[in-house]
Amino acid sequence: MEGQGSHWSPTRLQTQESARLTSEVLAVLPDPQRETIQMFFFEGLTLKEIAERRKESFPKVRHHYYRGLERLRVYLETGEHSERGRPSIIPLGEA
Repeated sequence: MEGQGSHWSPTRLQTQESARLTSEVLAVLPDPQRETIQMFFFEGLTLKEIAERRKESFPKVRHHYYRGLERLRVYLETGEHSERGRPSIIPLGEA
C-alpha cells in the first residue's frame, strides 16, 4: 500500500501504459474518426450530441464512428493501418 502514492507504483504504471497505448492506437485514425470515438468513449456523448457539437449530420457522425471502430479492429488484429480505405477482404497470402 505504501507504493500506491508513489510515482512508480504498479497501478500508476498500468494507468500510464494504458493511456500511452490508447493514444498510439487512436493515432492511426483520421481526425474525424478519432475525434468522434474520443467524444463517444471518453466524454460520454451520444452520436446525436456529437453531431450537434461538431455541426455535422447524424449519418456522417455515425459513419465516422463505425468506420473508426472498423479501422481500430483491423489495426489491433493485424498491426496494419491503411490510408487508402477499407482493407482487402482476402488477407494477403491467402488468395
